[in-house]
Amino acid sequence: MDIQRSAARVTVAALLFATVALVLVSAVGSSMENKGEAVGPELATVEVELYSGRENPRFTLTATGTGELINRLALLSPTNELAAAEPLGYRGLRVETDAAGISEIHLFNGVITVERAEGAARRSDPGRELERWLIDVGAEQLAEEEVTFLHVELNR
Repeated sequence: MDIQRSAARVTVAALLFATVALVLVSAVGSSMENKGEAVGPELATVEVELYSGRENPRFTLTATGTGELINRLALLSPTNELAAAEPLGYRGLRVETDAAGISEIHLFNGVITVERAEGAARRSDPGRELERWLIDVGAEQLAEEEVTFLHVELNR
């Protein structure tokens, strides 16, 4: 008799759990219905332009990290300065994203080029602070020797 009661309790508990799960899934699903707004987070992929002849390291920014990048970028002053000629070796960071209407951002040696559908604009990155910040954010996703090399390059 005790076994039957235990089995009945387990069954009731399982049904209760399934009902709660169904209600939660239904609520989350209805809150994510597309109402003309993007459903997914805006992520960004950052390519460290480091190598020639082999694949460059990449890392991904979370939606929060991408938002922070866009906020930091908005605080920088516009510039007419051209980016320095790209040398052999480290040539900067290339960010691909759909956030804020931006398709690509290139950061190198204190100049940031922001590509949008309507054209490109440049911003000044004094002390390469945004470039440094991005490398620090991506450090966990990069090889330790790459991060060390990048820090040396930024201090040249």
